[in-house]
Amino acid sequence: MTPGPLYVSRIVRLPLVAADGSAVGKVDDVVLLPTGEGAPRVLGFVATVQRRPIFVNAARVGELAQDGLRLRS
Repeated sequence: MTPGPLYVSRIVRLPLVAADGSAVGKVDDVVLLPTGEGAPRVLGFVATVQRRPIFVNAARVGELAQDGLRLRS
């Protein structure tokens, strides 16, 4: 994605995509950590995989693109 503001409402609509490009699940929420000053830090994402909610650490995300939240591995 191009640099600029990211809206949670657009991120939660994205599919969760594996490193090979196959759809794994769907992003449901974004977990943020307030920093006190400035913008909050993204800790991770809550996604639904096979009807179960899971936490995806932000460190496991390789790319946030139009086609989905792509995992590193």
